[in-house]
Amino acid sequence: MWQSLAVQAEASSLLGYAAAYAAMLVTPGPSFAVVSQTSLSASRREATTVAIGLACGASLLILLILRGTTSLRVSQALGSIGPFIGTALLLLIGLRTVRRALLAEAANGLPTRQARQGNHFTIGLLTALTNPISFAFFSSIALAAHSAKIGMIDTVLPAGVFLMALSWFGLVAVLLSLPSVKKLYGRASRTLDVMTGMILIIIALSWLAT
Repeated sequence: MWQSLAVQAEASSLLGYAAAYAAMLVTPGPSFAVVSQTSLSASRREATTVAIGLACGASLLILLILRGTTSLRVSQALGSIGPFIGTALLLLIGLRTVRRALLAEAANGLPTRQARQGNHFTIGLLTALTNPISFAFFSSIALAAHSAKIGMIDTVLPAGVFLMALSWFGLVAVLLSLPSVKKLYGRASRTLDVMTGMILIIIALSWLAT
């Protein structure tokens, strides 16, 4: 009986973590901006690659945090270095997006140059891995999971994060790369790219100020 109650308590806790992460996923942020901008300005394959990178980065981040909660040095290193890398990465992506939009050919509004497939995965990976908002969220989840003594959290939580992130960002990549959506985007691509780039820059600067 007690064992059954313990299993129910663990399942309830995991469902609570999943609901909280789902709410964070659908909230627009740097990860959403990166995958949506790639979906609209590049191909579906490239956008899906970014989504895979984001899912891998998020699952790797929570795994490192789960391991880091048992080591103060690891946790402090992740908390201090990650935000700086994430800020620099968002600034770079934002500036490149604005620059590309301003240099795009007026005839079709398409970017003058496309990144290689591996670069899209790396951008997604680093965006998720160095996101300070995700770091704070996953840290609270990791501490709660350790306190609740949930079994196999080093496997269950990273796997769950990967599947949820891949499902959401993959859906965004597919929907925003539809021909009808891209056709609408093409009419105002330069303006939207400038806006997206500025949003990423503002997010990066806000992280730098905190």
